[in-house]
Amino acid sequence: MIKVEVYTAGAFAQHPLLIWDDISKEAFLLDPGAFDASIEQKIEELNLKVKGIINTHAHLDHIGAVMHFKRKYNVELWMHPGEEMVLGYASESGRMFGVPDIEVPTIDHLIKEGDKLYLGEHEFIVIETPGHTPGGVCFYTPGHIFVGDTLFAGSIGRTDLPGGDYPTIMKSLEKFLHIPDETVVYSGHGPETTIGHEKKTNPYLSQVLDNTTV
Repeated sequence: MIKVEVYTAGAFAQHPLLIWDDISKEAFLLDPGAFDASIEQKIEELNLKVKGIINTHAHLDHIGAVMHFKRKYNVELWMHPGEEMVLGYASESGRMFGVPDIEVPTIDHLIKEGDKLYLGEHEFIVIETPGHTPGGVCFYTPGHIFVGDTLFAGSIGRTDLPGGDYPTIMKSLEKFLHIPDETVVYSGHGPETTIGHEKKTNPYLSQVLDNTTV
């Protein structure tokens, strides 16, 4: 069974996620944007084996603790190649937002649409969802979807930062229409929700649903 622990860390109230398979004890760290000692405590408490770091995108509030955890657990980072541009201006963005000492990681493994990552026997499928950033992705495993800042409860990610594009993110939202309604949505900020709830209440997803034949 897949288990998920959601944390809230840093000045941007971003959600680093600890995801693990309860049988194999293999774990991913997803979007570790800021350090939270509770993450390490949970890993130790459950004797988890951190398999790697997976990132939905590379905005500074999602990468701030990547290097800490890479060193701590001797693991590597998976991210879409479209995020290399975002990483390139991360230091400048950090200074702009008052986070001058961010340690920018490099991508160890490039991922793309349809790639599959595994925790034990559980499969995580990479879904490309650009628009908030050029190489934004989501990770889907039955019952759960990890969407970063593409989709929020009642809203979507901003598109006014470099690399963002509103028509592109609206196109990306079409992919959520094919995800089962009961799937729990874990966003980079804010509360958890479900695909079904967002189809009914999220004005952006409703707009896409009205304009699309599923």
